Amino acid sequence: MKIYFAGSIRGGRADVGLYHRMIEYLKRDHVVLTEHVGDLSLQEAATDVEIQGYRLAAEGQGQMRCV
Repeated sequence: MKIYFAGSIRGGRADVGLYHRMIEYLKRDHVVLTEHVGDLSLQEAATDVEIQGYRLAAEGQGQMRCV
């Protein structure tokens, strides 16, 4: 299954460690299209263009479905 994982980038990175652990767990059996959300090196200061680029790349990898 392809998973679009959503979490805060612009609103703060206080939960990035939790996102990272969840994504690593999900990646055991699935493809996480937006694993950049859990990237420990990605800072809140990412530009809108960078964030949009990550999102567009994820959309190009698979069918989008919100659950």
